[in-house]
Amino acid sequence: MREENINDIVLGLLIKYKKVREQFINDLNQELFELEREKVLFATIQELTLQDIDIEIPIINEHLIIKYKENINTVCPPSWFASLTDSLISSANAKFYIDRLFDFREEKRIKEVLELATKHSWNTEQIESALQKIVKPKFKYIDGKELSLLTGNAIDDAAKKGELYIKASLGLKSIDSMLGGFKPGELIIIGARPSVGKTAVGLQSALHMTMSKNLSVAFFSLEMSAQSLGIRLLSMCTGINQRKLMYNPQIKDIEKATEVLRTIYEANLYVATNSIKTINIRKMSHQLKKNKKLDAVIVDYIQLITPSVIKANRTEQVSQISRDLKLIAEELEVPIIALSQVRRESDQEKRPPKLSDLRESGSLEQDSDIVLLLHRERNPITGDLSEEGTLSVSKNRHGETGSILVHFNPDKVRYEEK
Repeated sequence: MREENINDIVLGLLIKYKKVREQFINDLNQELFELEREKVLFATIQELTLQDIDIEIPIINEHLIIKYKENINTVCPPSWFASLTDSLISSANAKFYIDRLFDFREEKRIKEVLELATKHSWNTEQIESALQKIVKPKFKYIDGKELSLLTGNAIDDAAKKGELYIKASLGLKSIDSMLGGFKPGELIIIGARPSVGKTAVGLQSALHMTMSKNLSVAFFSLEMSAQSLGIRLLSMCTGINQRKLMYNPQIKDIEKATEVLRTIYEANLYVATNSIKTINIRKMSHQLKKNKKLDAVIVDYIQLITPSVIKANRTEQVSQISRDLKLIAEELEVPIIALSQVRRESDQEKRPPKLSDLRESGSLEQDSDIVLLLHRERNPITGDLSEEGTLSVSKNRHGETGSILVHFNPDKVRYEEK
């Protein structure tokens, strides 16, 4: 995430949440911010907080008009600071963003020191001395009292949200039992080789959550059009082959499809099919969470996402995408299910995929809370995929791992337990 985004988020959190101001305002200062408008806005927030004035956008605006008069649009534009709270729905990750603000400032000062050292040919002792003044130790301990309180709060929170954990799930009973459902803030990776059926698993999970559990789900598809997804959903629900629905539907098929469409019409399923960056996923998900409701996000698939910041190589890009998705999950307090390709080696070596096969980045394994790997054997002569396969829980940060046997139903385009 870029520095300017972090600055905007921190300022937005300070404006919107009194408890964030109370907890962090004394730890912050103007020098942490880069742009003049950011420094001015922070100074205003700090001044109003010290005067014990409730902070709202109109109050900030009034304060700045008194101080800067007709120059306000140049010094600190109201159109800018009024928009900073638009996408914020929770203060849960305030500490994370404030820590990142300090990190950016520290990195910048380290860079300045190294540039000076190069320019003036400093020796090692001079460089170390300058760096010691900048780099602050980041280790912090907590005592048993704080640890017990944190743990107790986590258990209470789990009890309150237990029903949601059970509802937000895959829809395959044995896997759901093994995982205990998908929890808010989790990043779940579903990996498979092309054509094995990642989209099928993602869509049937979306159907299960929206139609069986009455949850709200955002489905970001970067591979299929909205119409193609609609046909796929109809096949899943009716059992009518999607080719038949597209090219030769009979009257009874149309009647059956129409009945299902009424159900889909009422479902809280939100589909986006554009070329998508992680910043778009964050923004659209925030809008849904704020204006409607959002219980889970599904992304199909990671390797097609455009990173918010273009990096030199694909491994770095996928690492950034992976980290961004995890941050979005934590920020929105919803599970994100991200589909991913795996490397070809599993096919070439005629074996099921493993964690190290996740394509283009070890960060996918590191950032994820759960990794599910889907596998079906390929006929060595015809190249056709078997309808029988396995779905493995290869990583589960909070519980057991294992595999189940699954059967792919080609007419319903979905997986069923054997």
